[in-house]
Amino acid sequence: MNQFKVLQSIKEKLAGHVASQHKFTDQSKSLCAPGTRVEIQKKILKWLSPQPGTKKRIFWVTGIAGSGKSTLSATVIENLRENRTPVAAQFFISRNIPETVDPSKIIPTIAKQLAEFSRAAAGIIHDVLEHGFPPTRKKQVKELLIAPIREISKSRDVIILIDALDELRNAANSVKEILELIAPRGCHLPDNVRFLITSRPEHWADISRSKTLELMVFKQYPLMTDSSVSEVHDFIVARMEKMTAPMGWSDWPTQDQLLKLSGKANGLFHYAATALQWI
Repeated sequence: MNQFKVLQSIKEKLAGHVASQHKFTDQSKSLCAPGTRVEIQKKILKWLSPQPGTKKRIFWVTGIAGSGKSTLSATVIENLRENRTPVAAQFFISRNIPETVDPSKIIPTIAKQLAEFSRAAAGIIHDVLEHGFPPTRKKQVKELLIAPIREISKSRDVIILIDALDELRNAANSVKEILELIAPRGCHLPDNVRFLITSRPEHWADISRSKTLELMVFKQYPLMTDSSVSEVHDFIVARMEKMTAPMGWSDWPTQDQLLKLSGKANGLFHYAATALQWI
């Protein structure tokens, strides 16, 4: 069977199990403004490059609502695309798109993308589906995710991004269940496999105390840092200068007004962007 027919067969057998609007472009996610989130982007890109001896396979970015997690995720994907190192799969979860909050759709949707990403992975996934769709999530992770990932990793890097994991339906249980299947205690993911995950802080707090996960493979980064506060201030200044320059205004807004607005934003890009829309 040629590759086109293999992929067509996979899509037909996964129909009804996948989310159609799972990419950041499907959801019109914005990208980071120039000069913002520079520090964390550098850290992520460095971590994405396989390094001998590192055990960290899962980079978990945590941040409160409005801190710009999805914007960061979209920017990382776009930067990788421009550098010709595309992600193998992406899954953006949004409460505004019901199909994406369904935990049962994550693994099949990622599997479909892995098949499109790699001929070898497509062969494995096709053979599995020829015997029917795996009935349990454990078998889905083993046969549609881990097995294809291991095969792809023999010849190229594998980067998978899951954004807003906390927005899954019944997240308190779903998040832990999925991660326990991907990174159970004692697991050994290939050196060149990377999962980038974002969520609110409370889920990381629960996971970090787990006795059933291989915590050595996790690396956590809190999005709210001192650099976030200064970057939001710079973002506000740049946007205000762009607005006032055509009118020749030099005495408004004042430095005190800019500091007051950035103080209220307190490192939250969403707050700053929303406020600027009303000025």
